[in-house]
Amino acid sequence: MIANDAHGEKRRNYKDAGRACPVDYHLSESIFAADSQVSCDTLYVVGGLYGNPFALNAIEEMVAAEEAAGRDVLVVLNGDIHWFDKTAENFLALERRLDRPRWIPLVGNVEAELRRQEDIGVGCGCAYPACTSDASVSRSNRIHRMLSIAVHEHPECKEPLIGRAAAMTVDVAGEKVGITHGDEKLIGGWDCSRDSLQDPLRQDELSQFMDRNGIDVLRELNELGYGRDPRLVLDLTYNPQTPILCPEQAKLADLYKRRLRDAYGIEFNNLFAVANCPIGRYGVHLLRTGDLEAYMDLLMDSFNAQAADGMMCRHQISVGYDGRIYDCDFNQAVDLVQQRDGRDLTIFDYAADPALPTAREILFGHHCYACTAGQGSSCEGTLVQGEFEIPMPMHDAQ
Repeated sequence: MIANDAHGEKRRNYKDAGRACPVDYHLSESIFAADSQVSCDTLYVVGGLYGNPFALNAIEEMVAAEEAAGRDVLVVLNGDIHWFDKTAENFLALERRLDRPRWIPLVGNVEAELRRQEDIGVGCGCAYPACTSDASVSRSNRIHRMLSIAVHEHPECKEPLIGRAAAMTVDVAGEKVGITHGDEKLIGGWDCSRDSLQDPLRQDELSQFMDRNGIDVLRELNELGYGRDPRLVLDLTYNPQTPILCPEQAKLADLYKRRLRDAYGIEFNNLFAVANCPIGRYGVHLLRTGDLEAYMDLLMDSFNAQAADGMMCRHQISVGYDGRIYDCDFNQAVDLVQQRDGRDLTIFDYAADPALPTAREILFGHHCYACTAGQGSSCEGTLVQGEFEIPMPMHDAQ
């Protein structure tokens, strides 16, 4: 279907917009087979800046610290540099900041669609998998549409995107590292997602691709000082792939430190044990495997009142792309929005009235039990240290 939008521009609408990549997203394997175009001591791969100038400030500070220490630093912005910078002014300001030596911007699906002279109806161009909800895909397409209107009205925004590469290889301390936004086949592909890489066939396919092209996985971060130098912290996250609670974090960290040191010579600083929340892709997985009810029973039977004191929602908020306020990222994922006077509360309410109280009644759902089960769970690992005995389910005790 072809429609005219509010700006009079013809716009194609396809039912698979945001679900399929255009054919010109294909990446030639020769890009990765070639010798590395550039080398460095330290590589920063910025995977999705999304138009965030504050994140760019932080990256600049880290790079400056590395350079001050005498290291040869390369920054590769791995596509989707733009997203929330929905005005031409913000777009061009960001591009000007990236125009510097040893900073290389690559094209992601966002830029690949923005630089087109005509909308071909694929939305943001990303090949979102089936586990991503239609609502999320639709929201992504709407955000991209706002940005594309601004870029279309200011053709000078497209100029720096023309001819921008989509993939490259870098020699980092003698190791060949391949960089691309999606996967090795498509700019917006998802075959390197965590879910895809659980498939042994996909693991073998990627391993053969890397062997053919001489690409090495950069495992030895320790050689650059990470995990050993107090200034270069290397943390790991443990996230169970099965419907179980996280083991005791301290004991788990000791186990991983011992095994990784003995088997691979790898050192790290901290390990954070984070429980799986039964929503989104993991919730869909539990439904498909028939484990959702049992996992929810486990979370509720393992409720720990001590963990409730440290829950993130009691100390932080999450702000959506449109300014709406949520108690946490999980509430944002299920669209559980904070309310004020019968409408959605937004960050703009606080901007308009700095005296507006930040105290609020936290909104809860069944998924909240994931943060209070066992030792509890947060972005920084467990909330209660020490052993926790999982109680016998009530239906088994009777």
